[in-house]
Amino acid sequence: MIPAFLPSRSTIARLVEYRQALITCAVTGEIDVRAWQADKEAA
Repeated sequence: MIPAFLPSRSTIARLVEYRQALITCAVTGEIDVRAWQADKEAA
């Protein structure tokens, strides 16, 4: 069975780049993540 949605390689690459940029901003202090809490459902 083929899934209804198959993201393209460019979409995945863009998401990976966005994730890395977000991590970099958090590590360098450009964004404050001290108050962030994971959703209990997501864990």
